[in-house]
Amino acid sequence: MIISDQSRSWAIYLNEALDEVLAFHGRTLPGPRYSLEDDEEDLTKGTLVRHLARHLIRTQIVKLEHSEPMVANVELADDSGHHYAVRFERWLRISTPSSGNEEIVSVDEVRGPTGRTWFIFEPAKQNSGRKMAVQSDNASWSQTI
Repeated sequence: MIISDQSRSWAIYLNEALDEVLAFHGRTLPGPRYSLEDDEEDLTKGTLVRHLARHLIRTQIVKLEHSEPMVANVELADDSGHHYAVRFERWLRISTPSSGNEEIVSVDEVRGPTGRTWFIFEPAKQNSGRKMAVQSDNASWSQTI
């Protein structure tokens, strides 16, 4: 029999008559569990750590690719034809932008109240939709073309 709650799981071994416990063991489940409300609080009340890229002009989020295990790539392109890649290794959560928030002006690293690090793609137009955000410990930025 296997039993679990929010923080631990246990395996209990019973005899054939199911009336005697022969052995049991437990272990902690991995990491804390964060809710969507925790994510939203991190994104709205986070503290700026650094600007990964700023003063981007007419730069669009072109592609999000996360088919490799634990690696996400975001491709950006600006009106002048320059393309950029932002690579996230060991990402845990991704919030995709709502329609109209694909044009960005900066990519900022923030630390949320939960202690998690997020990379937020700030939209050029301030509307109420979702911003692109990736929860990861690190990111690398490179120009591809």
